[in-house]
Amino acid sequence: MYYEGTLSTVEALFVSRAQQKIAELGASLSEQASRGDVDQEDYQISVELQYAIQGLQSTVSPWTEEERLLVVDFYTLRARLTVYAYRELSFLPTYVGGSEGDWATRGELAIVDNAAITRDQQQDVANQDERDRIEEESIARDEALADLIERAAVENEIVSAEQHGGVNEGETFVVGTPLEIIIDKILSGTPTVSNFTFDEHVDYVVVGDSVSITRFSWDHTGDPQGLLLFDSEGIMGNVTPVDIGEYIPPAPIVYTLNTFKTITWTLAGNNIDSATKEIKGLYNSYYGKKAQGDDTPIVVTESDVLAGTSQLTETDVSVTFTADTTNGELGWIAVPTTQSGSDYLKWGTDTSNTDWISSISFIEKQGTITVNGVTYTIYRWRYRSPLNRDIQLSK
Repeated sequence: MYYEGTLSTVEALFVSRAQQKIAELGASLSEQASRGDVDQEDYQISVELQYAIQGLQSTVSPWTEEERLLVVDFYTLRARLTVYAYRELSFLPTYVGGSEGDWATRGELAIVDNAAITRDQQQDVANQDERDRIEEESIARDEALADLIERAAVENEIVSAEQHGGVNEGETFVVGTPLEIIIDKILSGTPTVSNFTFDEHVDYVVVGDSVSITRFSWDHTGDPQGLLLFDSEGIMGNVTPVDIGEYIPPAPIVYTLNTFKTITWTLAGNNIDSATKEIKGLYNSYYGKKAQGDDTPIVVTESDVLAGTSQLTETDVSVTFTADTTNGELGWIAVPTTQSGSDYLKWGTDTSNTDWISSISFIEKQGTITVNGVTYTIYRWRYRSPLNRDIQLSK
């Protein structure tokens, strides 16, 4: 920016000293930056001095003559410009008196500095008073608006045509409903339900067992409307919970999982994402072992399976058991055929020890047998081996 203002002798002297100070601070800041430790006060003084110089040099300076001298006085003290080859200053100090050319002492400059501080403090008080006035007016307006909303009510019945925050599509507000209630619902956000469950919930039960439910519960935000609770069995058909956080049936509801299947419970409502919970009825899988004098394949029977170690788990992708055979035993794993679907093709003890299930591998398929009316596929060791680790069969 081009500056062409004519400086007085006092101002020219100030500008010269200020430019020297800026140069000194620039060198110092460069060295500080190289260390990553910049003194923000040095940086601030440098900026303020540059601004003061530009203000004095500008032909459109916003300062009066008195303020120009005050700027010179203030920054002479703030930046300690008297160190530049002068022990005293030759200019007209504001509020000190005398004529241009008089000597201004440090004490006189301190008077100028204190006068500036006093003026700033008075201005701060005035500014705070103005802020307090504005805040009081704002509070009064807010209180008046809140009072108006509280007293205002619906004059004609309103039916919401779509979802608006916590207001559901089709929700009706009858005549006399306070506007405050409607506004609060709009601002509350879309309702949600989460953590839907019921007492004694487990993921799996043995086929043939029953589940008795005495209480459903869930968390929610907002005010869910039109909640419905139902199950995949049709035992509960669109039950409407009275409480938006739980449902306690009049009597325990009993579900018997007499086949390999899944029962699902659903909690739905107006304009909310449905929540579900499920339980699967599964058949046990089994692991066992037999002592054997040689590597002749063992024949696993129904009684062997029932005497084995049971495990209730999903088997559609894989099954894992912890084996513990010794060098004189042959192990086996039995999985429910219907539940597992197609046969397992691979076996492994870890990612570096896997192989196909076949008549020439460590594990082969014996065939199927019936255990308590359920068909099981048997996978057996082909030779005796000490095996003390998890073994997995997979597809």
